[in-house]
Amino acid sequence: MRNLLLLLFLIPVLSTGCATVRMYPQRTADPRAEAADLNASFTVAKYFDLSGNPEGQRIYRNDLINARILDYDLNFEKFQESLVREGALTNLASEWAVMALTGASAVVPLAQTKTVLSAISTGIEGAKGSLDKNLFFKKTIVALVTQMKADRKTMLLAIREKMQENTDKYPLTAALIDLEEYYKAGTLPQALTSISVTAGATIKEKNEKLEKILTGKYLKDPAGVLLLKFWKPDGKEVNKDNEAALLIWLQKNGVKDADIPFIPFFIQTAQYSTLRAKAVEDLQLK
Repeated sequence: MRNLLLLLFLIPVLSTGCATVRMYPQRTADPRAEAADLNASFTVAKYFDLSGNPEGQRIYRNDLINARILDYDLNFEKFQESLVREGALTNLASEWAVMALTGASAVVPLAQTKTVLSAISTGIEGAKGSLDKNLFFKKTIVALVTQMKADRKTMLLAIREKMQENTDKYPLTAALIDLEEYYKAGTLPQALTSISVTAGATIKEKNEKLEKILTGKYLKDPAGVLLLKFWKPDGKEVNKDNEAALLIWLQKNGVKDADIPFIPFFIQTAQYSTLRAKAVEDLQLK
């Protein structure tokens, strides 16, 4: 019975012990405290105190921007670290707990103890299975974090370029607006919006291309016949070398989004009749 009580006491340690595993190394200093001190020393009011000193204002503006960027970067890192700690380590903790309990049940002599341990191990496995159902959610979070990083990098580049300007072209007031956008770029709502906008633009582009293709009138002409024979010499099998040459020619002649599904429409629709004739001439088809 004493062995059973001891093992039951160790179960919480086994199941939570890997919470001590660090995904990030320990820092020798507290950069967030340093960033807080830095931001406290750079106030908006001091910028306006430098009126009449354009170079002084420019230097001060850039120092203030850098201080804010450092603060936002550190907080974004903290946010990202919290996502890792709350998600990525959960399954690892379950795995270690199950292995420990399974091993313990093999060496404990008491039958009732082995039964209890096996039941607990099964329970942990069940909880882990439930967590695995969140895999889709976790992958979604990864995609969102990736989008946030991309958006932040885009915004940071824009800010860095503007920092080269004098304060008459890029005053602190404009910089503060950009800094707010930089902060928003590191949030989940903004990442969702960004993904939606990108996906929407892609869908719109593809729909326009599809509509253009579907509304094209069929036209069989000598150039189309030659191009079809060039693409499918026997009328059935595609000549891959000729197909690649045709796609390269299309891209060089203004059809930037040309792909393999586009080839039949290029060969057969009325809207490309002039371009087909040029293709026949350039590719020297007879």
